[in-house]
Order: sequence, then C-alpha cells, then structure tokens
Amino acid sequence: MIQKNVKAWLQRRKYLRFRQAAILVQKRARGWLVRRMVEGMRRTNAATVIQKWYRCHHTQQHYQQLRRGVMFLQRMARGHLGRVRYRQAVMDYKATIIQSRIRGWLARVEYHRVLRKVVKVQSRVRRWLAIRELKRLKVGGALWVEVCGWGELCVWGIGGRSFVGGELVGRTE
Repeated sequence: MIQKNVKAWLQRRKYLRFRQAAILVQKRARGWLVRRMVEGMRRTNAATVIQKWYRCHHTQQHYQQLRRGVMFLQRMARGHLGRVRYRQAVMDYKATIIQSRIRGWLARVEYHRVLRKVVKVQSRVRRWLAIRELKRLKVGGALWVEVCGWGELCVWGIGGRSFVGGELVGRTE
C-alpha cells in the first residue's frame, strides 16, 4: 500500500506538473494569440484611422476644388451680368438723350409751324383791317392810298395832309 500510495503520489505529482506545464503553455499561447490579435486590431484600427483621415483630406480637397470652381463661375457670371447691365444702362441713357433731342427738335418744328400760321393769320387780319380802312378813306375823299410798312396805310388826301391808319400826321398848312 505504501508503494501504491507513493506511486499514486508520484503519478499525481507528475500529472500536476504536466497539467501545470500544459496550462502554462496554453496560457502563453493564448497570450501570444491575444497579443497578435490585439496587434492586428491595432493595425486594423490604425489603418482605419489612416483611411478615415485620407478620405477626409481627399474629400476636403475635392470640396475646395469644387468650391473654387463654383466661385470662379459665379465671379464670371456676375461680371458678365454687370457688364450687360452697364451696357444696357449706357444704351438707355443714350436712347434718352436721343429721345430728348428729337422731342426738342419736334417741339421747335411745331413752334415754327405754329408761328408761321400765327404770322399768316395776323397778316390776313391786318390785310382785312387795311382793306376796311381803305374803303372808309375812299368814302371820306382821299386822293390816293399806299401801303407804307407792315400793313400800315399812308393816305394822301386833301391839302397835302398825310393820314396813317386814319390819324392826321405830318405838316399842316
């Protein structure tokens, strides 16, 4: 029995050492695997972070390029629109000047046309008045009548007296 117990004790001790060795090997292997997995995850994380920063940078560069292009197009469009508006304003101003000059010319033409008609009417009225005065003087005994100026009548009558428009002028004897 002692021998059996010693053998059992030795066997148990051997078993426990093997078991302890197996546990230690497994622990070390698991630790190595975990470190390897963590290192892989760290690398994966690092790669993800690098990719994220690269994509962010690339996207920002693309955005800035698009922004610069859009700003350039807006600048060109606004410049073109400003030049078109300026040209239109100049054309409107020139058209206004032309219209005012034409209106002034037309007003002067109309004024002269009306003036000619007024002069014609005045001339006819003076003629009519002169004829009426002539008829009155012929009835009164004048020797002769002549037109001296702008519709004025000079009438030579009895005694060398001169009548203009029916009033006595000149010398009396």
